[in-house]
Order: sequence, then C-alpha cells, then structure tokens
Amino acid sequence: MLALVCCGFAAAAGGRSGRIGALMIMTASVASAAGARFGTWGETHLPVMAIDLILLAGFYWLALKSDSYWPIWATGFHLLSVISHLAMFISDSVRQILYFSFGAFWSLPVLLAMVIGIARDRRIMAH
Repeated sequence: MLALVCCGFAAAAGGRSGRIGALMIMTASVASAAGARFGTWGETHLPVMAIDLILLAGFYWLALKSDSYWPIWATGFHLLSVISHLAMFISDSVRQILYFSFGAFWSLPVLLAMVIGIARDRRIMAH
C-alpha cells in the first residue's frame, strides 16, 4: 500500500523522472511477487536477484538522465538491497529471515528518497 501511495505521488508530481521511477518500482514489485514463487529464501533467490539487478540498472540509468537528485539516493539504497543477494553467495550462515528482511528493508528508503526528493524539487521550482 505504501508503494502505491508513494508511486502515485511520484507519477502525479514528479515529472518524467517520477513517472519513470514509479513505473520501475511498481513493475519490479509485481515481478518480484511473481518471482518469489520460484526459489527459496534459504539460498540466493535468483529470480528476485535478477529483478533487483534490472531495477538497479534502471535506477542507475535514471540517475544519469534525471535533473533530480533523488534517483542517485534511490540507486544507492537499492544497491544495498542487491548486496543482500551477494551475501548469500558468500556466506551460508545468513539466515532466511535476515536475507528476506534485509532486502525488503531497503525498499523503504528508496520510496522515501523518491517522495522527499520530488517534494523538495517541487518546493525549489516554486521559488
């Protein structure tokens, strides 16, 4: 629900970058929910990892093309989520709940960076 509200705001108020970012987030959310059915959180979840890598590339591209700074922050926060997948490759001792939670946790700062960044951009442009 939070993602829908944040992405709705971004699409309505964020200009081209906001619409693209919202579309990327919502597409990745739906794809991740579908991809979560294939695989297990007890090892590197390859379908979700692939989706996260594609989203990371999309955020990186958006950060390069956008006049806003929020895509840079979103890229950095999402990179931390991608690192959680890599941790599973390196260590067998990472627990399932930590793996899932660490990846999911970083989606919140991505959404906040987008909403706060767009709100700040709108305030700056109004002056």
